[in-house]
Order: sequence, then C-alpha cells, then structure tokens
Amino acid sequence: MKIFKNNFKKIIFFAFIILLLTASFFYKSNVSTTSDLKHKSEKETAATISDKEKNSDDSDNVCTILISCETILDNMDSFNMAKKEVLPEDGIILSKTEVEIKKDDSVYDILKRVCKDNDILLEASDSLTYNTVYIEGINNIYEFDCGPTSGWMYTVNGVFINEGCSNCTVNPGDEIEWKYTCSLGKDVGEE
Repeated sequence: MKIFKNNFKKIIFFAFIILLLTASFFYKSNVSTTSDLKHKSEKETAATISDKEKNSDDSDNVCTILISCETILDNMDSFNMAKKEVLPEDGIILSKTEVEIKKDDSVYDILKRVCKDNDILLEASDSLTYNTVYIEGINNIYEFDCGPTSGWMYTVNGVFINEGCSNCTVNPGDEIEWKYTCSLGKDVGEE
C-alpha cells in the first residue's frame, strides 16, 4: 500500500506537469490579444457587408508591407548569437509584399495577416497604458536581442508613426515597413 501511495503522488505530480505543458502549448499557439478579441466582432460584422458597399475595384484596395532587420547585420557584436539561425542573411524577413486591405484594417492587422500567411512567428501583447498592441518579436527576433535600445518600429509611407500599430488605420496605397532598430530608431531614420 505504501508503494502505491508514493507512486500515486508521482503520478499526480507528472499529470499536473503534463497538464501545464499542454495548456502552455495551446496558449502560445493560440495567442489572442485583448484588442484582437475586442475587434473580432467588428471584423465579423465588416465581413458581412454586401458587395455593393465594397470598393468596386478591389485591385486598388491594397497596401504593401516589408519586414527588415538589416540593422542587426551592422551590430552583430551586440546580437544574441543564440538566435543567429533565425537571422536572414540579407536581413529581410519579408520582402515588399502586396496585401489586400479589409475594412478598417490597422497596421497590426496587416502585419498579423502576412506573418500568418508566411509562417513568420509574431509575438504581440496588449499595452494597457497606451491602449494598443505592442510588437515584442517578429521571426523570433525580439526587443533587446541586439542591445538595450533595440526593438521593432514601423513606418507608413516613410514616416514613423507616433501611434500604436493597432490604432493606425491603413489606406489603399500605403507602404508599411517594419524595421528592427538597434539604437532607438536612429539607425533606421527616426529623428
């Protein structure tokens, strides 16, 4: 009976660990930010809009997006070398890609869609302070992976937007660029 008691405790312990690991896996693979959930019903409603209300020429309803971490190549001495295998040789994670804009798409919506479509890991979190989504990492390259002043920034039509990516609405013809900075934006043109 004593052997059963000791094994029973071990079985319960290992079952608990397996449960935690399983929950962690499903959480990571199915991460939705609060803002994703908040906007989900709005987007489902937008998807039901009749064709008459949509633009007559969908080919004009596109933007482009590019994701670059080229600055890391000039700062390899500061880069987390454990992540060298995820760093593209040319620093381009996603070359300039045309994306169809859906009603009320934000820069974050476009980024999330192209990352999903191209199997690029994207990690984002809600910033309750700024009421927006914060991009922590793209392609397994995160803030601070190349020093204390490194992280992701974005431009729309060549201009750094002083607004969270989930609050910036995309318009037809917009050119979105996500850039990894190693020096708070100075190395990617932010003044």
